[in-house]
Amino acid sequence: MNIRDLEYLDALGKFLNFKKAAQYCNVAQPTLSIQIGKLEHYLGCFLLERTTRRVNFTPLGLQILEHSKIILKEIEEIKKIAQQSTNNNVKIFHVGISDSLPEYFISYITEAVLSSDPSINLNLTIDKSEVLFSQLESMSLNLLIVSSTKCPDNFISASLINFPVSHQMAILKANNEQPTSILCSYSEIKSKICFRNGDKNMDNYLHIGNLINESIDALSKKNHIA
Repeated sequence: MNIRDLEYLDALGKFLNFKKAAQYCNVAQPTLSIQIGKLEHYLGCFLLERTTRRVNFTPLGLQILEHSKIILKEIEEIKKIAQQSTNNNVKIFHVGISDSLPEYFISYITEAVLSSDPSINLNLTIDKSEVLFSQLESMSLNLLIVSSTKCPDNFISASLINFPVSHQMAILKANNEQPTSILCSYSEIKSKICFRNGDKNMDNYLHIGNLINESIDALSKKNHIA
């Protein structure tokens, strides 16, 4: 028995017709029929009731068909995992971000990480901090970026460099030209990165934190902020 045999069986379950199932699997009809016969011989039972017009599954065949669907679904998941790890070595991390952080800050840090290390893909979930910590504990998320609040004891946290924010007032000219920004004052956004203690990807999370810090540091120097 092999994966292809289960695919043939699944196709027969979809179409209940050897010709259509063979076309779907891109094989000759005798090939599919022979392989299903071999599968029946291997299992030691009849899976199908063959008629001239239609294929009917035996009660046992229906049970085996359902299990084969589960196996094929799991195989597809395995393929996806393998593809993610080999697709240009892209590392996908599910990141929770507190909704208390400004939208422009969220956009900045995600773009900064991507531009600094294209091998990292951040899949974002924005929600309240307490919801995110619950999802982090259940392993639905890999790491969090939250405002500078106390991190629960069962997680590890590292403070990020304060993000400099320039409060600017935009003056729109009457002739529809681009707005002119006048610098008024500066403030800072305090945040931290949190993840599960003992997570095997801890080094990657710290790498993400360093990329964010490096980009914030560069922004600070660009704006001449100490």
